[in-house]
Amino acid sequence: MKKLFLLILFCATSVIFAQETTSKGINVTGKGSVNVVPDQVIINVRSEYSGNSANTVKDEVDADINEVIKFLKQEGVAEKNIQTEYIHLGKAYHHQLNKYEFRAYQSLSILLEDINDYEKIMDGLMSSGINAINSVSFESSKEEQLKAEARKKAIENARSKAEEYAKALGQSVGKAFYVSENNASFSGPILFKSMDAGGESSEGQSIAVGEKTISVSVQVGFILN
Repeated sequence: MKKLFLLILFCATSVIFAQETTSKGINVTGKGSVNVVPDQVIINVRSEYSGNSANTVKDEVDADINEVIKFLKQEGVAEKNIQTEYIHLGKAYHHQLNKYEFRAYQSLSILLEDINDYEKIMDGLMSSGINAINSVSFESSKEEQLKAEARKKAIENARSKAEEYAKALGQSVGKAFYVSENNASFSGPILFKSMDAGGESSEGQSIAVGEKTISVSVQVGFILN
């Protein structure tokens, strides 16, 4: 009973302290960002077939995927960098043909740790039976390190804002009593590339790696003195 009383007293004291601290403080949003030139690329490809037999369309997809995986391994792509994203086999009504047909497709995500391999791998994928390239996105192998740098900039930005407000109020900024990070965001060039039924890439497509921006936003509460 005594322990329960002490626990309730502690919680109540903590709430009162937090309320008092918050009432004497200021909450600000800080933002930080870092630019980086991508050194990796993720390619998402798909094999897709439709027909009258479930076994036939599944076998066609499996054959394509096997050829792609075989090609990637021959080119030195690590097995850990080849991942199945989704597999589908279903039956749907084809209104134009006025009949049901089976549809099968499978998607693979491929990480190239060396962005210079892009052209060679892409050419090989298109000749390995793949009939759709869903997307290509450029990444950085140093994202975690750069995210930490962006966090530091966001905190510095938050304190700078707090000091501006405090100065206008004739006060000074004390210790931080609250920090919350919003989800980090990543922006940069992402290429979506489609192919026609014959396997030819669409005209007018181009690739520009450019820079990628890693941004972090934080909410920080400071005590005002």
